[in-house]
Amino acid sequence: MQLRQKVDVGVMCLLVVGFITIMKVALLPALLAGMVTFLMMRFSEEMMNNYMKLGNRSKFVSTIVISLIIIGFLTLISMYSISWLYKTVSNPDMIVNEITMVLDKTIKDLPPKISEFFPQDIHKLKISIVDFMKENLFVLREFSRGATHTLITMILGMIIGIMVAASDSIKSDKMFINSLRTRYSHLIESFRHVMVAQAGIALFNAVMTALFLLIIMPLFGVDFPFAKTIIILTFVIGLIPIAGNLIVNAIVLLVGLSVSPYVGVSAFAYLIFIHKFEYFLNAKIIGSRIEAKAFELLVAMLIMESIFGVTGLIAAPILYCYLKKELKYHEVI
Repeated sequence: MQLRQKVDVGVMCLLVVGFITIMKVALLPALLAGMVTFLMMRFSEEMMNNYMKLGNRSKFVSTIVISLIIIGFLTLISMYSISWLYKTVSNPDMIVNEITMVLDKTIKDLPPKISEFFPQDIHKLKISIVDFMKENLFVLREFSRGATHTLITMILGMIIGIMVAASDSIKSDKMFINSLRTRYSHLIESFRHVMVAQAGIALFNAVMTALFLLIIMPLFGVDFPFAKTIIILTFVIGLIPIAGNLIVNAIVLLVGLSVSPYVGVSAFAYLIFIHKFEYFLNAKIIGSRIEAKAFELLVAMLIMESIFGVTGLIAAPILYCYLKKELKYHEVI
């Protein structure tokens, strides 16, 4: 084996070990955010070269543009979060009242044999909700801390993505540096394949959700609240592999339960069916892009999910696609 091949194999092993370590320490959102930012930088640079003819200045301008987009996006999220937190802290009764109204309506729609297990008086129901929130205050605090940690790491991932993209064109005569650039370009390309496939899956989910909420539900005389908004959310949030569907399923279940328990359960069951079918669709679409059999990706997803949970399920297509690309690059397969 030549020295160059040895270096390539060593760097590939380092990258795979690093990828797995990132999953173990819960930094996968930061890695994904960094890769998305890197792709945005590349796309912005190509657009400016092709249409604005900026030449060597395109990388600098694209860095400024993407940075401003990210700063603006994060500013909007921060302002909304601070505003919501201020309203919640200054008027916690408002949140309790809204939850109480939804639960009270749901309980009234339940069959008598089931509803008798819940408080019938709205005042007692409100007390139960407050007691529940007090008992689970630690869980809520830990959830808030985890969400804050994820947001901060994603911001750092975006900054690193900008820095890597901005320095990517700097020439180097170091074998290790050039091999590392080739390896992470393969990883980015694999991620792009998965994201394109995920966009197709998100569109499929949105169409199937629209079919259920706008056609099937009205046939049974059910006017599903916020149907159009949920369909848009299904596509946008569905761009997040696996986890996006879990979020959408939770939203649909809660909105469905506000209509009636039967509507909530039927909507949830339908989406679970679509979610399971997505595994096969995901494997088929991504497999066609990297010339892999669907069962190969399904096995990879199954193994990664059993080891790392939902994180492994999200990362499996990316990692498998990358390994397949490296093996083809070195003409092993």
